[in-house]
Amino acid sequence: MPRPGRLFEAPLPLVLLAREGWRSGRSIAVVVEDADMAERVLQTAARFATHSNSPITLLLAGAASQEHERARVVRALQTRGIELGDIVVLKSYGALSIVHAALECRARLLVLPAPASGSDGDLIEELLRKLPSALLLVRR
Repeated sequence: MPRPGRLFEAPLPLVLLAREGWRSGRSIAVVVEDADMAERVLQTAARFATHSNSPITLLLAGAASQEHERARVVRALQTRGIELGDIVVLKSYGALSIVHAALECRARLLVLPAPASGSDGDLIEELLRKLPSALLLVRR
C-alpha cells in the first residue's frame, strides 16, 4: 500500500480515503480529542451523517473525554439536529483503541483531524490497514 504521508503535506481541507464496500457500515464515527478544536470535524461529520441518514458515534479521547468537555461536544451535535448514536471514551488516542471502537459501532466512515505532521501519519496508515471503513481527514 502506498504511504499516504504526501497527502498530509498538501493544503487540502478534506481528504477522503475510501475503499470498496465502505458504505456497508452503519454509523459515522468521529474522533474528538480536543473539544476546542472539534468544531470543524463535527461540522463535516454532521454533513455526512445527514446525507447518509446515519447516526454519529463519538469516539472521545484526551481532554474531550472529561465530563464537561463531553457535554460541550454533545451540545454541538444537538444544535445541528444530528442523531447521536453512542459515546465511546477511548483508552488512548491510538490506533488500537480507535480501531476497536470503530469496528464495534460498525462505522462506515471514520472522521478525524488530519495529522499535524508527517510523523502522525503512522496512525492513519494503521487505521487504513485495520479498518474496512473510509477515513475522512479534516484539516484543523
